[in-house]
Amino acid sequence: ADASPAATSVDSARASDAGARGGPDASVGDPPGGDGGAPAEASQADEPDASPTDVIAAEAPAADSALGDIAPDAPDAPPALEGVPSGASAEELDRIAKHWVQQGNAELRGRQLGQARSSYERALRFNPRSRDARIGLGRVAFQQGQFADAVRYLEPVFRGRGNMELGIAYVRVGRPADAKAQFQKILERDPDNADAQRALRSLP
Repeated sequence: ADASPAATSVDSARASDAGARGGPDASVGDPPGGDGGAPAEASQADEPDASPTDVIAAEAPAADSALGDIAPDAPDAPPALEGVPSGASAEELDRIAKHWVQQGNAELRGRQLGQARSSYERALRFNPRSRDARIGLGRVAFQQGQFADAVRYLEPVFRGRGNMELGIAYVRVGRPADAKAQFQKILERDPDNADAQRALRSLP
């Protein structure tokens, strides 16, 4: 379910940010330019370098733009128990956690951010080490404009790999050096990635 990041105007991106701060439901193959996703086609025309705010606003991915790191399968039948079953095996707990991750993925693709967050949090109740649940929570936070939380969830997974969302979140929380490292890692893997190239040029 990979797709390119949505290119929006600065004004509309600011409006989107304002909406994200005002409500819990605003929403993620691989992130755009991130962990293995296909880069968006760049225009061949020369463009003046934009400010960091312009580039990062334009690069913010849409709700359905980056679910590649999380399996996009449809949810299985809901588990019978809401709480952690007493005496359940590790395999059973992991199965239930995966159900809630899949549920969260479906809700995230549907822009149901509050519901997606609840599903990922439930997954962590059954498997506190679930990488996919933490990625999901990071992407929910990113789409809601909660960039410090996005860093908290995405950084342990992507810091050494290069991820567009994590790089953008670093910019938004005032960590341009860390953002630059993320964009450079993306370009090491994908030298023609136009999103990472523009984001890197925009940094001081």
